[in-house]
Amino acid sequence: MPTPAASANPAALSFSSVQLDSQSLARKVTLSSTGSGPLVISSVTIGGAAAGDYWISSTTCSGATLAPFATCNVYVMFAPSAIGTRNATLTFNHNAGSTNVSMTGIGARPPKGGGGPIEP
Repeated sequence: MPTPAASANPAALSFSSVQLDSQSLARKVTLSSTGSGPLVISSVTIGGAAAGDYWISSTTCSGATLAPFATCNVYVMFAPSAIGTRNATLTFNHNAGSTNVSMTGIGARPPKGGGGPIEP
């Protein structure tokens, strides 16, 4: 009997340091159907302590059915809401269970600007 299975590449995303007033470029995660049966993806979600700092900018995975050895992609962006390490998890829910990708980004303080008038 055909059995579905999945793997994600990369298994972890690191967004390095991003200033509080900006966002990262999109990073790609590829989900591969590695079993002998079709992989039915019901949803792709972001959870964890800093889930609100990450979002899916585009995906070909949600609601997809992947034949064995087929792939789909999710693009994730990061915009920190606080200074320091910000962790979350990208989860692919499918008929073989779920596949998790850990995500880490660092919220950095914006550079100090000298926008006001100079006092004598």
